[in-house]
Amino acid sequence: MKMIYFCNCVNWPREDVRAEGGLRDMISSGRNITRKTFLRHVDRASRLEVETALGYPMGKLTAAKDFAIQYKRGKLHGRRVYFLDHSAIEYVFTPDGGLWPAHSAASRQMFSDAARKAFQ
Repeated sequence: MKMIYFCNCVNWPREDVRAEGGLRDMISSGRNITRKTFLRHVDRASRLEVETALGYPMGKLTAAKDFAIQYKRGKLHGRRVYFLDHSAIEYVFTPDGGLWPAHSAASRQMFSDAARKAFQ
């Protein structure tokens, strides 16, 4: 199953930023990977939605050619996730496009809604 876009660090649930295994730990555990590896693990439509929201292509500059984007993998609450770093903002892709199991269904919906609004 390919990873689906979940959220960026700007819209991240505040209580999880410094929680054990949360956003800060995910960023710290992040390891650089190639774009090719990132593409193998991330849903194409989900990735294209993020790239389009970021303004790509910008003339002849595509996300694939932009040296300022870093592709990474890390752990979020013990689960493997993939993320891209664009201008020091992490865009996180998770196995189910949602939060980790420890959060309630209501929390998942609330933060899923916030993630969608970030790209409108």
